[in-house]
Amino acid sequence: MVVGWTPDQCEDIYTVLILPDTIIHVEIDRTDEQVLPSIKAQSLEDYRLELSKIYRIKLAVAIDILNTN
Repeated sequence: MVVGWTPDQCEDIYTVLILPDTIIHVEIDRTDEQVLPSIKAQSLEDYRLELSKIYRIKLAVAIDILNTN
């Protein structure tokens, strides 16, 4: 489930929740289709610590949605 999208000047950065405990950040270059996407993994707990309270709530809702499906 995509939990974040940051459009940047030359790339798009997607934050994807992979249950049960992983977040991946995917950076896709918009200017050159030949550039492979950059993918970085992070633990869900470390990611959660970086978030403000409102984004922690949004993340909890995303986790709940994924766990009920």
